[in-house]
Amino acid sequence: MSKGKYRIGSLEVKKGIVALFVTAMLAMAIIPMKDTRAYTTPCTIIGYVYDEGGSPVADAVVRIRDENTGAWGENITDGAGRFSITLGGVGGGPTNPWVEWFDGDLLIGRATYGGKAGSNMTYINASRVLSSPGYLWLNITLGTPITTKHIGEPNFTKYNYDNGSANIGYLVSDRINVTTEDAYLTFYTWWQIEGVHPSIHDLMDISISTDGGWNWQSLNSYIEEGALNPSSDPTSPANRTLMFYGSGGFNVEPVWEKIKVDLSDFVPNEIIIKFTFDTVDEKYNYWEGWYIDDIKVKEIGGDIVFFDDVENGTGNWTYTGFWHISNHRSYSENYSWYYGIEHSYVTSDTLFNFTVEGDYTGLYYRIWNGSWQGWQSYAGNFTLGDEEGLYYLEFYAENNTNVEPLHNQSHIVDNSPPTSTYEFGLHYNLTYNGENYTAIRSCTPMWINASDVAGVAWLNYSVWWNPDEPENFVQLYYVNVTDNDANDTDKRVGYIRVTLHFLEECFHEIKWQMGDYLGHVSEQSSVDIAVDATPPNITKIIGEPNVTKDGDLWVSCETPINITVTDDGCGGGVGVWKFGINVYWNETKVPAGQKQNLTLIDTIVIEDGKAGDLDGEKNGKIEYVFHYTKDCFHEPEFWAMDYVGNVHKFKERELVDCTPPGISKNITKIVVLEQPIWNKSAIVTSQSDDDYQSFIAPWSYIDAVSVYLYSTFTGEDVWIEIYNDTNGMPGTLLAESEHLTPSGSIQDWFQFHLLNRLYVEHGETYWIKLNTTQATNIYWRGNNESVYGDGYAIIDDQIKHSWDLTFKIEYYPIVLNQSNPWAVYPMEYTLYHSIYNETTQLFEDVVHDGLNATWLTSNATLVLNSWDEGCMGGVGLDTLLYRIYYNDSTGYAWHPTGYDDYYCGNHNITYVDGKYWYVAINDTVSFTNISFHEECEHILQLRAEDLLGNVRIFNQTHYVDNSPPQLHVEYPDVHGFYYDDETGKQFVRAGRIFWLNLTDMPKDCAVGWRNFTFYWRYEYWNFTS
Repeated sequence: MSKGKYRIGSLEVKKGIVALFVTAMLAMAIIPMKDTRAYTTPCTIIGYVYDEGGSPVADAVVRIRDENTGAWGENITDGAGRFSITLGGVGGGPTNPWVEWFDGDLLIGRATYGGKAGSNMTYINASRVLSSPGYLWLNITLGTPITTKHIGEPNFTKYNYDNGSANIGYLVSDRINVTTEDAYLTFYTWWQIEGVHPSIHDLMDISISTDGGWNWQSLNSYIEEGALNPSSDPTSPANRTLMFYGSGGFNVEPVWEKIKVDLSDFVPNEIIIKFTFDTVDEKYNYWEGWYIDDIKVKEIGGDIVFFDDVENGTGNWTYTGFWHISNHRSYSENYSWYYGIEHSYVTSDTLFNFTVEGDYTGLYYRIWNGSWQGWQSYAGNFTLGDEEGLYYLEFYAENNTNVEPLHNQSHIVDNSPPTSTYEFGLHYNLTYNGENYTAIRSCTPMWINASDVAGVAWLNYSVWWNPDEPENFVQLYYVNVTDNDANDTDKRVGYIRVTLHFLEECFHEIKWQMGDYLGHVSEQSSVDIAVDATPPNITKIIGEPNVTKDGDLWVSCETPINITVTDDGCGGGVGVWKFGINVYWNETKVPAGQKQNLTLIDTIVIEDGKAGDLDGEKNGKIEYVFHYTKDCFHEPEFWAMDYVGNVHKFKERELVDCTPPGISKNITKIVVLEQPIWNKSAIVTSQSDDDYQSFIAPWSYIDAVSVYLYSTFTGEDVWIEIYNDTNGMPGTLLAESEHLTPSGSIQDWFQFHLLNRLYVEHGETYWIKLNTTQATNIYWRGNNESVYGDGYAIIDDQIKHSWDLTFKIEYYPIVLNQSNPWAVYPMEYTLYHSIYNETTQLFEDVVHDGLNATWLTSNATLVLNSWDEGCMGGVGLDTLLYRIYYNDSTGYAWHPTGYDDYYCGNHNITYVDGKYWYVAINDTVSFTNISFHEECEHILQLRAEDLLGNVRIFNQTHYVDNSPPQLHVEYPDVHGFYYDDETGKQFVRAGRIFWLNLTDMPKDCAVGWRNFTFYWRYEYWNFTS
């Protein structure tokens, strides 16, 4: 044995270390497997090489390969023609697949010598290897015949790496000795892998080892020219299952591309190059795979230290998985390394025959199709069988000295033409003249999917049309599609998917026919369809109330928006499927020419025959009534879709006012005393002496005092004080007003409300004083000609009898609380209105009922007012009406009772809601001041309505008291009391008790007496003298 030439894999034995190398499983071969456990212990094969005469052959080159794991070894026979080759046996070394073996693996041994070759085969028997005798025996005789199978027409080969599961394969070079510090690996590649996740699946990797295969470093990051897997996945389209990624790009026909890898970081060294293909999973493995050709390692400035154009066989490459040499594609000449499976398809008429290289005495074959047929002696052309499906063909030749290793190959018999399915995007059924037709819209695709066992080679289709009836069609166009041309969207070999779109409305007939790669042609298929290209019709009718104002349409939340949606189109249309409203909103409408910002506040979708569809039937028609739910500017988008997806949509703008008008009812103050004449002024500052004006109280209480002032006010406090009179001079402070802080140049009456109602005595003298914190002059206008005879002024602390400063004494003729008549402040008027809530984005009612259930006199004037509310001031006020419930001559009743029932001078009467009303405000009337003439209870009902009919109604009750209290003196009917009719005098005995009874009037609705002062005078009579 020549130990110097003994090799395992492609690595020489050094220091007891056995290196590792790849093997490839032959595509579709049957490999008997007895054990699924991998062994790495040495597997020794011993045998002899003989010539045809049976003599041992020295110096014959013997190579044995495990066809499952790729493990191989090579040696030269010794002088006795004997060889020994050990596979595996790495001990503590790396456990790469190509140094493993399994029980039952097929071993092929080949020997060459003097231009002759021989081969033989055996299967690993683990028990013989691991125990006794500790090795396998395999003899090889030169002159083994070599049989080649030939397939006639028709036949077709399909290439992919799909075996139904995840798979991986390695292609490993021989040792390559690089002596320079710079070197490059180059090769040419053609590849096609999945398009779903090509960055993390179907991985192609180039690796390098510098320690005999113990450790590996990926070279993908060292690629300087060309590319393998992309760094990221495509993102569009979402469904990429029928699309690939290739050396030409995403879903672009692959091309041969040069890959250049910088090896400078790893040399000088003895290196090994490894190519790995790993599917990672079992999905989308129906693409062609990976080809490699013209592999070269070149030293920079030096020699080409390695080159393989794959034209001379496997050489010292180790290969596993589906790596093998193929002549299907190559960059140069005829062959390349290919990772993939070559699936062979034939028909029952396809002829097979054999040719044999070398002498042979017999050629035998057998066929499997569910079960093995018997061995047959080859006598010429034959076929596989009449049944479709998977066939295995085994064959071998023999001569007097040798038997060829068994060939096992597979083929699929396909005798059937392609089949097809068709599908549509969104579609529906159209019934026309009692027949049902698939209906689509013009942009909806129709797909025809053609498939075949061997593969579809072509599909021809034509489109026919009639705009009126589904008959007597006219051809529009004819298209021929071949596998993977531009019209085929399924880029898998042998599958054709075409996408059709129809522009013309109404009836179409589509015809198509297909042929496979084995020449089978299908019958013509056809389908009639209807194309509905017409969107639905939306009819929108706005009910009452609605108002057009300044070019804008206003509606209320009570306004019905009546929607009717119908369809039209081919055969009457397919019918309406859905109707919807996208309600956009803003609280204001911007002027023309400005951008209107809108917020989507509601989405309404009504489906045919379901909730919201008024007829409740699935009949292709939708009726719906829509109401707005909030005020302000709306721009609803109305849309409708028919059953095939035709859509009609439009937007319209409406202003919505759902808020009724606001109402206020004020009560005016009564000026009971005034001195308005002026020709002079008193100067008041924060530093000046005091100025006063006296007056005699004409009423029992005061609510406000007004004075006529002029100044350039600075925002400082200004207020009034009222004092009693002490010997013709101001005495004790009785009341203080609110503090005003005016600014700017003003000359006007300033009204100062007292902080509390001030009750005074009729006919008594009181003093008004003006105060301020302002340092600059305030001019209190007055007159120096004694225009007011019941008082006079004090100017700068000096009495001026001829002066009278301006003033008004005012009071409200109202009592808010009968039980506490002094509690009248703050005097807040009645207000019924709405305020916009920013959170809810709705107008919410606010009611302040400050004047309800109050006591008035007939001197009190109630001032009515109303205005519309809502976004942008609302649509506008239409009317403010009122009616009064009071006790007339017949008892309590609502007034007016008819068109002639005038009240307080108001003869404007209308009839609304079944009632008569007085008109306070409309487009021609403004009668807003009213007083109550009758005493006792009055209920005032106010009704405000805007132009859209939004109504606000509320009631208030007032009690009218025009009568003073009545005094009744009650004397007991006992001795000691005597009334003299003649003199009209009441005589009371000293010490006797009698009663004074004070009652406010009118008795049933009096406000109540505030105080009672009793004055009397008497004469003394002595009836005993």
